[in-house]
Amino acid sequence: LQIVHQVQHHIDEYLKQENLFLISNTNSLLASLINEHDAPFVYEKIGHYIKNLMIDEFQDTSQLQWKNFLPLMQNVLSEGGFSLVVGDVKQSIYRFRNGDWQILQNDIAQQFPNRITEHTRVENWRSQKYIIDFNNALFTTLQQTIQPLFSNYFENHIIADDDPRKTIFETLYKDVEQRYTKKTKSGGYVRIDRVGDESDTKITADEYAEYIKTSCIDFIIELHKTGYKPEDIAFLVPKNGDISKIVTFCNEAKKEHPEYKDIFSIVSSEALKINSSKAVQFIIAFFQWIDTPNCKVTRATLLRYYGLLVKREDELLPLSQFSEIEAVCKKIMHAGSIFEITDLFIKKYNLGTIPEETAFVHSLQDTIYTFSLKQANSISLFLEWWDENNDSLFVSQTDIKGAMRAMTIHKSKGLQFKVVIMPFMNWSFVNSHKNISMLYTDDTAFDEMSMIPLALKKDLIKTQFSEQYISEIMQIFIDNYNKLYVACTRAEDVLYMTYSPNFAHKHSNTAMNFLLESTITALKTNTSLSLHESKEELSRIFTVGNLQKLEVDSSKEPTDSDTQTMEEYAVFKSHAHLLPIPEARAYFTYPDTNTSQKFGLRMHRILEHIRVASDVSAVVSEFVVRGEIDISEQKELENYIVQKISDKSVADWFSGKYKILSEQSILLPNAKERRPDRIMIQGSHAIIVDYKFTQKKEEAHRIQVSEYQSLLHDMGYTTEGFVWYCLLQEVVAV
Repeated sequence: LQIVHQVQHHIDEYLKQENLFLISNTNSLLASLINEHDAPFVYEKIGHYIKNLMIDEFQDTSQLQWKNFLPLMQNVLSEGGFSLVVGDVKQSIYRFRNGDWQILQNDIAQQFPNRITEHTRVENWRSQKYIIDFNNALFTTLQQTIQPLFSNYFENHIIADDDPRKTIFETLYKDVEQRYTKKTKSGGYVRIDRVGDESDTKITADEYAEYIKTSCIDFIIELHKTGYKPEDIAFLVPKNGDISKIVTFCNEAKKEHPEYKDIFSIVSSEALKINSSKAVQFIIAFFQWIDTPNCKVTRATLLRYYGLLVKREDELLPLSQFSEIEAVCKKIMHAGSIFEITDLFIKKYNLGTIPEETAFVHSLQDTIYTFSLKQANSISLFLEWWDENNDSLFVSQTDIKGAMRAMTIHKSKGLQFKVVIMPFMNWSFVNSHKNISMLYTDDTAFDEMSMIPLALKKDLIKTQFSEQYISEIMQIFIDNYNKLYVACTRAEDVLYMTYSPNFAHKHSNTAMNFLLESTITALKTNTSLSLHESKEELSRIFTVGNLQKLEVDSSKEPTDSDTQTMEEYAVFKSHAHLLPIPEARAYFTYPDTNTSQKFGLRMHRILEHIRVASDVSAVVSEFVVRGEIDISEQKELENYIVQKISDKSVADWFSGKYKILSEQSILLPNAKERRPDRIMIQGSHAIIVDYKFTQKKEEAHRIQVSEYQSLLHDMGYTTEGFVWYCLLQEVVAV
């Protein structure tokens, strides 16, 4: 705890020094403000005039969030407003993020007695008939199985009959059954593989993995033959580590079944990391070479990807061949902004024409563009940022075509798939050696600390923490019931899972395979469910319904006219004018046209960001990166601005000796505002300047600056005012 305290102290110090605030602390900050002030006043101050309130996914609300929502909800109701909260306790699976289903189940009714109207929606609009039937039977039976399992978990300790935890599963899951809708399709297919023989011989992890690989490969081929596409299929697993196992056997299947290699394409969050792309690594290696050109490791890395992607050679190229790429890189590295350099590199080596790399290259350029806008147009700074952030950058999974998906059950919440495959239904609920939970210290000798970390060993039932221990085990059972519920209800047409009752578990009576074995045994006697059983050499297979040929609704199938496939990354053409003809060049020929007016507006925005003369190059470069100025005009415009601000009549304004306020609003008593182009403050003296890009001098310009002077004088400043006619290079004192 001391270590944790010190870590937190250093984090707080760092945030203070860097003037940063963690988003995760927002709820705590808001809670502290509400504690100190009247809640409606706080919400009003941040601009929220809320008459009605709706909160979705309410089962995942934390106690701190509820503490913040509650006064707002009370205020809305007191003023005659309407509040709606939507949630499902059965889908509460984010307790590790402090989600608390008890707020939806109990707290909200206690806070608003006699003011709640409850509407239970049990229609299933997603799944076909046999999927709904199976899930209804499974979770109704599981509810009856898990309640006594929980009650008897504590051996000699008996939970009192009047303790709500005695019947918690019956209470929470009384409405677990779902109903058909008018649009529910007949059909659907459920398959459950029970792996292992009838003896008590334990099956090893390797044996189980081999069965999963063989059965899943055969099942995917069968799905393909009935019309399902790879993008219709999702693997759902209990933890991230299982995803790599799925990806591995799919890659092996491509080699074992070359005739079906396309249907075994699979993507996961790991596979969609931008840094997993060879083309992206090639570009990053190029940046690293620019940053450290003499580093041998950098040269070797750049040459390695050059060989793989350009030469198409798997063998390592000798460093003696580096001169081939070095000459090209030297020409590209000074081509312009970091975005343009990258574009030219992509074009030179045709990286955008490699189909499997296109999405990654596109995502990297989006990342570079965003970085250039928000932070700096610097390769060195980008590499520093990349080192810290590249592991959290992903290509979007939206509308993935031609590949199956693999994800954790937690990531699947809110999604749906035609086919759901769950091959690892053997996870343990409670592992006393790994499960360390933070237990509250109420009514214990340790109440000076609000919480304390403890391993969930059964001996805790004999300690001062017995009540906390029982509640924590209850929460773990609910977490796992809900996790299974979320997974099984993702399926539209097909649900396939495998488990083994003989899988080695130290805590076998609190593992998912044990629960499934008990539940499947009970389901065999369920007359409302047509559960068929067949025996194979290594397993028994239970099925509901039949795997039928997929009926494709041609009206919903995309056509060539409404879909477009990006065959390659579209490289930016530096000489193509994507925006109107740059105003900077047009000014010199047509100083009095509308183009000149546009040029004036552009110059206003550029001068707004120039504090001192040395800012010119960086500011103009930023406008180039943003696409507002063509790169071909960059040097010309820089020279033009430097010439203007170097003139002896204005050079002092850009010397750096003043505090600069650019486009700073001055609020008037009547709620209107005035905004001088530039205010320069030194002590109690203020110089006000307005830029004018016109050939005509007008009295209205002087009157405008005079008004600014008057406002600054009222603030206590002595003032000077000037109108700077930039085109005439003339300064008029006011």
